[in-house]
Amino acid sequence: MPSSPSVPINVFRSREVSSHKGISLAHVPTPRGELGPFLRAIGAITFDNWKHGQRGIIAHRGYPSVINGVKAPECSVLALQRAYDLGIMMSEIDDAVDASGNIFHFHDKRLERWMLAEGPFDKANISDIPNHNLEYIDREIRDGKFTGEYQRTGQHLLSFDDASDILRRNPGQQVIDDCRDEDPPAIAARISKLPPDVRESRLVQIQSFQIKSAEDFITKVEQNDPAPDWKTTVKIIPIPHPHALHIIAGVHLDQLKFASAVNVNWDWVEGFVKAGLRVVAAVIIRSGAARHYATDDLAYFKGRRITARADLVHFITDKIEEELQLRLHAQYLHIPVLSPSALPTHTENGVHLLSSFHNPLDLVMLDPENNIRDFFFLQAAVPANHYRWGIDFCVCDDVWGAAYALATDSHLSPNTQGT
Repeated sequence: MPSSPSVPINVFRSREVSSHKGISLAHVPTPRGELGPFLRAIGAITFDNWKHGQRGIIAHRGYPSVINGVKAPECSVLALQRAYDLGIMMSEIDDAVDASGNIFHFHDKRLERWMLAEGPFDKANISDIPNHNLEYIDREIRDGKFTGEYQRTGQHLLSFDDASDILRRNPGQQVIDDCRDEDPPAIAARISKLPPDVRESRLVQIQSFQIKSAEDFITKVEQNDPAPDWKTTVKIIPIPHPHALHIIAGVHLDQLKFASAVNVNWDWVEGFVKAGLRVVAAVIIRSGAARHYATDDLAYFKGRRITARADLVHFITDKIEEELQLRLHAQYLHIPVLSPSALPTHTENGVHLLSSFHNPLDLVMLDPENNIRDFFFLQAAVPANHYRWGIDFCVCDDVWGAAYALATDSHLSPNTQGT
């Protein structure tokens, strides 16, 4: 049921720099000037003007936030506008295709966490759902559970055309279409037919779960009736996803080996370049686990020898991703590397926690002593750590934290310094 404005809402969190409480984020001092102008400077870096060695920021699902009580949900018009108003020219938003083949921007595979509509997105005919049930709602969470109370946000499900209209309105703004596994060919074909100015502002991410090669991608795009010149006009971003490295390698996850897997996954990435497609960046998802890697049968973590196969996988996959990153930097200097920081962190009662947009009911300690997977998952969630691993662009919710880290060379989010 709807709640009164006085009910505490927890899904959207405002941020502050712990060492500068009470100071507006834009005015927090850094060695490179106030944080606001610095964020605007690095936010202006896009793939079109990037130079090797620069670091940039991409707003993850726009800038989900609460400002003066007004909520901007992820992937909404207001979230995209707020990112742009901060000076961040690039935003990543999720693409979802409904049962009728229409493209929208929505992250979850089901509707009900963010809306009053229910059910799987890809089984729904969105045009048949009343508009008031497609409004983003902000659900109240108490004691780790939804209470049933919520507040309406005034923001509605964003369509593909609505996103293109935003790009027409905001000069220089660009959107990365983060496609679900099977959707990139259809979305690339759709983008290929946009007017040139809008087409230049939309970029297609291609994951390696179901797209087996560049040739496979090309064949599937052609089946969706693209514009004749699509290969040279549509900007694409391949993603050798760490959870799919073994799929491209053709082995079970517990059989993953560094040398063989890295070569075939490199062939997968480079194949898009060699096919003459317009590769403008690559997403190499890093966690930092490669620092502790020894061999396919051994890793060291906090002074412990790790030999259990299930625990080793996280080290091996990050080592493969690291090698892909190094090869791309060495052989294609004009192609920047991105890594996502999809999960924001915050501090609660002096404890540093990760709280996920993917599941806001989950609160996990930032540095659990014994859970290897969670440790590196959370390390990857700290936005600025990606810069430490040599990433060129960080796709992150905590854009202020990433900017503060770049401005201070701290490589940590401000609210997790010292952990």
